[in-house]
Amino acid sequence: MRIVLGVDTEDHKAAVELLVRLKFESPSVELVHVLEMLLPPGWKAGPQEPADLIDKFIRLQQAEGLKALEDAAAELKQYGISPHRTVLNGSAANRLMDHADGVGADLIAVGSGNKGRVEAFLIGSVGRKLVIGAKQSILIAKRKLAAEGPLTAVLATDHSDYANRCIDKLVQFAPQGIGRLTVMTAYPKELVRAMESAMGHFKIAVGPWMDEKLHEQNKRVEEKLGRLGWKCESRVIESPPNEAVRQVMQESGADLLIMGAHGQGMLERLTIGSISFYQVVAEPHSVLVLRA
Repeated sequence: MRIVLGVDTEDHKAAVELLVRLKFESPSVELVHVLEMLLPPGWKAGPQEPADLIDKFIRLQQAEGLKALEDAAAELKQYGISPHRTVLNGSAANRLMDHADGVGADLIAVGSGNKGRVEAFLIGSVGRKLVIGAKQSILIAKRKLAAEGPLTAVLATDHSDYANRCIDKLVQFAPQGIGRLTVMTAYPKELVRAMESAMGHFKIAVGPWMDEKLHEQNKRVEEKLGRLGWKCESRVIESPPNEAVRQVMQESGADLLIMGAHGQGMLERLTIGSISFYQVVAEPHSVLVLRA
């Protein structure tokens, strides 16, 4: 499994830790630092600006980036992973995606600082751009993991054909660091009311019927993922998807949310992909976004 891990000067530490704890099978990791040549806040370069002062600041950024690469490599080597290291110039998200395409990566991993919901939507971030545009699966690590031992995860699925292919991708990745997994799906109350209105003459209790059928589908997913040695359970919630995900993540104390998304750009973000996009930019938990 080939992994590109974006390294900055701070947030990547959560990504390194999560990557190590997930224990992907036979990982080949490439650490990539993108030098964006950012000038200090309020800096207005002009004709009178000393060139050597700007050069000095750029060299300082380069030195900090190289130090971050060395630290990340040393951390991975402690766990038997010997990564390659690469420095690129340009826009971080764009260069990470281009590089991942060039090396045939299966996964791009990055860390993301915990911004507020409004700030996360208004300010462009690497994680936000990756979940919209990357062809690979994306791992967004947002916070330090609390305890040692196997991780707890939540897999959110709508049981669509694409979601099922994403689950096959998860089986292919075979992370051995997950010990307990909740397979969850959700449906809004509006759907129940609409179905009750359409099927009223059949005298069917739509809510319990949907619960039963979705649990059956969840169980089939559990059987597939059970081959990886995980302890699985099923949750079906009558609630809007984002609210349901937040509820299950909080109640389970999960370390990671796993879900699929096509990643077809802005149109997908405004339609089916809006759930995965929202989870990446507006919620505090780490997210593995699968592409199939």
